[in-house]
Amino acid sequence: MSIHTNDDGTPNVVTYLFTDLHGNRIEELPITGVTFSLTLNASGAFSGTLNISDPRVQAMDWDDATAPNKACVWVDIGGTLVYGGVVVKRTYQQQQGTVTIQGADHWTYLTQRLQAKDYTTTWATTATGAAQISHQVLVDVLAVANSLPISLPTPAATPSTYGITLSAPLSQRLAIGSIVQQLSSLGWQVGFDFAVDVAYVAGVPTASITLSYPRRGRVAGTTGLLIDTATASAFTYDEDGQQQATSVAETATGTGGVSTVGTWQPAMQVDGYPLLERVGIHSSFSTSYTPQAVLNAYVANDLALSAYPVVTPQVTVPLFGNDLALGDFTIGDDVRVIVPKAAAGEVPPDPRFPNGMDFYWRIVRADCTIPTEGLPTMQLTLNIPPSSTPQRPPH
Repeated sequence: MSIHTNDDGTPNVVTYLFTDLHGNRIEELPITGVTFSLTLNASGAFSGTLNISDPRVQAMDWDDATAPNKACVWVDIGGTLVYGGVVVKRTYQQQQGTVTIQGADHWTYLTQRLQAKDYTTTWATTATGAAQISHQVLVDVLAVANSLPISLPTPAATPSTYGITLSAPLSQRLAIGSIVQQLSSLGWQVGFDFAVDVAYVAGVPTASITLSYPRRGRVAGTTGLLIDTATASAFTYDEDGQQQATSVAETATGTGGVSTVGTWQPAMQVDGYPLLERVGIHSSFSTSYTPQAVLNAYVANDLALSAYPVVTPQVTVPLFGNDLALGDFTIGDDVRVIVPKAAAGEVPPDPRFPNGMDFYWRIVRADCTIPTEGLPTMQLTLNIPPSSTPQRPPH
């Protein structure tokens, strides 16, 4: 559901619903100065302030509604849930008579849980998709009594070509968040994406952790999403050469040592970059022999991410804009970003891109701000869409 302004130009109604851990309503609280983040492969935070000196708030059950690790906070815009998380911290300021409430989406809960079963031999010799391993690990831990009720859709199958081996003895008691995070970061074709999705299910706010293989979100040219930076309130274009590597040596065997090396010659021979080297380490998930197809995928992904300076544009737009609004996209979608080109004889509207820019980026984060006063905004963080071949960023 797209969340644009209403026909009369007013924004949708925003409500902050607080429930117990099972989605049972406690209170709808008048939170102010709200920020929340929707993220890819990470946890999104929530923050807001509650004036508990207000007699109307005193008449509410605000204490139970904001109890850390016992309550959940949900952001509803126009009847659609856009964010959900667990209250993890609250800070009382006596002088102001306020409580600052901090939350974190349901993924954070898994960073405070340890593996529930022994996986010494489960996948030690049987190559299995990283997404399938992660899904089983999550199913097992959430089946333990007193776990948060989180839905886990089954991910798409990983081709056997890109299966990996893994040994995780129960004696190690690995953190679930660490296991899944590392498996997801194995890269394009081997790894996967994850994010938290929220929705009303039979009227109850519900969170799902979605594992997406081979990636999350719609690909370039299929989304219809467009950002014109001329209408944005802020646009930054960060280029980081310290993360660049034109040659990657992969270590991906249980016995250690370099398994394969990949070099992206066009970055050096065509674009004039020097030889920049780094090591990609994936040995913790290869207890024995690693197939060449997996090694090739590792090196291709690492080069695709680093062959050119790492670029992370950020664009700030209205939260309820009529061009691109919250609800138009899923975190992970590709979006076309345009920097206008000057007409003949005119001064370029953007001196960084005097000839304009027209490029497909990927939305990896949305930081939403709903201030007490002023215009609600959304800062989108972008990066290069996943690929087995490095893509030259626009200049």
